[in-house]
Amino acid sequence: TPVDNTAHLLIPVPGGTDGPSGVLVCSENYITFKHNSAPHINEDGLGTDDKDLKAVIPRRQDMAPDHGLLIVSYAAHKQKDMFFFLVQSEYGDIYKVTLKYVEERVKRVEIKYFDTIPVTNAMVVLRAGFLFAASEFSNHRLYQFQGIGDDEDDSIIGYMTIGEEDTAEEDQEELPLFRPRALKNLLLIDDIESLSPILDCKIMDLVREDTPQLYALCGRGPQSSLRVLRHGLAISELA
Repeated sequence: TPVDNTAHLLIPVPGGTDGPSGVLVCSENYITFKHNSAPHINEDGLGTDDKDLKAVIPRRQDMAPDHGLLIVSYAAHKQKDMFFFLVQSEYGDIYKVTLKYVEERVKRVEIKYFDTIPVTNAMVVLRAGFLFAASEFSNHRLYQFQGIGDDEDDSIIGYMTIGEEDTAEEDQEELPLFRPRALKNLLLIDDIESLSPILDCKIMDLVREDTPQLYALCGRGPQSSLRVLRHGLAISELA
């Protein structure tokens, strides 16, 4: 099956009794649902042979129109009666992706702005209601869900159905735009310190402790930090 030349990430969709099956193909600015056999239905409930449903990814208001938007990580959450995906862009913005379908026929792909956290290498949704984010350039973090992005007042949703014959470019005014906000659906619970990446390191005894300390320049951008490492194990007082 042909895909966009900017495709860079595949997300499996639950099948059988859990969902319509298929895959989500993440490409520049879009997420496309593909299935090798099942027909889709349009908004009017009419059948169609088009097997590709493409949804545009909402973008920041201050983002240049000609700048591409890529997805870097994702997490899937599945329950008995529903499932959804959380995908993260290279800017740290998290989107909730849902499939509207009847039986095994997909009707629409929806992408909704969810929250913004530091860019991750991987995300995992835990059954206890937590999200673990393994960050690329900062501490790893554990978040607790305060909501799943179903608020009616949050209307920044990207969706679109494009057939093979529809090659028209979307105007900038038609693209869903949003402004990043403070955490609304996630609550930071804990973080695990990470030195990645160490950009520079010096070994010196600046505080004259007779044992040299390691001064490491870590992180990138707003997550940058200067950390002092000492030999030995830290002691945590419990009582």
